Amino acid sequence: MSQFLELKDFNEFSLEQLYSLLKLRCDVFIVEQECAYPDVDGLDPVAKHVLVLNDAGEIIGALRILLKYEDGDVFKIGRVIVAKEARGRALLGN
Repeated sequence: MSQFLELKDFNEFSLEQLYSLLKLRCDVFIVEQECAYPDVDGLDPVAKHVLVLNDAGEIIGALRILLKYEDGDVFKIGRVIVAKEARGRALLGN
């Protein structure tokens, strides 16, 4: 199975892609990891998003990058996620 990377700004998401990303984050962070914090924190609109897509165009991994986070020239990588079915194998590997 092949995977592809996409780099997106928030306004470049289709409704279906945004829903898929937020559902994946909810499934893993809130349900599976039982983290009781707001995943939708207002930072997605100002972040760059790296998506890992499978052959069918489904999101199987993602992360977001915040630029100039909290008064500095610091990059913050967060919301790193891999779908359960894609774990244990190399993403974007040979």
